[in-house]
Amino acid sequence: MSIQDLGSIGEFVAALATILTLVYLAMQIRRNTSVARASATQDVLNSHRLLIRELLTLNPKVDDIFVRGIHSFTSLDRGEQRRFHYTMSEFMLHAQNALQLQQKGVLDNSDADVWMGFALQILRMPGSAQWWVTQRRIMDPAFCAEVDERLQKPGESLTDVLPHFILEDGA
Repeated sequence: MSIQDLGSIGEFVAALATILTLVYLAMQIRRNTSVARASATQDVLNSHRLLIRELLTLNPKVDDIFVRGIHSFTSLDRGEQRRFHYTMSEFMLHAQNALQLQQKGVLDNSDADVWMGFALQILRMPGSAQWWVTQRRIMDPAFCAEVDERLQKPGESLTDVLPHFILEDGA
């Protein structure tokens, strides 16, 4: 066997090793992407659970303010408007995060649509709509444009989906 033959065998082995390395790296990237997507989905879900738990479940006063506020922001006193603002900001920032993760390909479309749908249901309530008009500027402009576009289409409000948010006096 000549040196030239050995060189050809070496080139073949190197090419094969390169191909195997690329296949391995592609599999690792796919696996890492899958793990990142699962982690992002879990993070969005956990943050929503915490949001509901900390703001509404464990704090009946804020829960009451939220329910009254989604019906009429202007009927709240100044302190209640601030609490409502904080709560709404959290919900909208959560939806914004989900949309941004979806746009980056980290969160599945169906998962992002759930969070955006919830935000839109809230914003279709009269008091939330009042809040959105003046407070939307604290959000990412691209998110606001997406929300405004989706709000132009017919859809359900929060009380259509969750009737327990209807005020006891029927409003």
